[in-house]
Amino acid sequence: MTIDFPDLRFNVEHMSYPWTEELLSIMARSPNVYTHIAEYVTPEPTWPNRTLLLARNLGMAWEYSVLDRVFYGSDYVGGNIEEYVSLLKYEIGWIKKKLNPNMEKLGFSVLSQHEMEGLLGKNVLKLWNGASEHVQAWAMLESLGRTKWP
Repeated sequence: MTIDFPDLRFNVEHMSYPWTEELLSIMARSPNVYTHIAEYVTPEPTWPNRTLLLARNLGMAWEYSVLDRVFYGSDYVGGNIEEYVSLLKYEIGWIKKKLNPNMEKLGFSVLSQHEMEGLLGKNVLKLWNGASEHVQAWAMLESLGRTKWP
């Protein structure tokens, strides 16, 4: 479908886990396919190795040259805004402080500031096809102090 409908943009949930490498190979030949990393970083110890899996998957996305179409997503389903903001702070904080050490631990190159900014907000604007003129998601995150590089 990605080849038959090149103007249709696709977002594949959760990096297509557990079929991530298959997704990355599709993304390598289909520039209209994007994915997000929701559910890889969570304060709950339900999946203790999920953060290492995220580092591995992002390292592979870099190797497939598709990291610019991978972005952060929270996947929150709830009604408590304070709980949601707390989750955002935890997940974004973890990504900014602990993702690169995990990538290094697995033998991958660390994400540059540019790549980290893309992952945390700028890449999704490509999916939204230039929505940066209309949707100021990056500015909103920055105003919350979530995108400043350490």
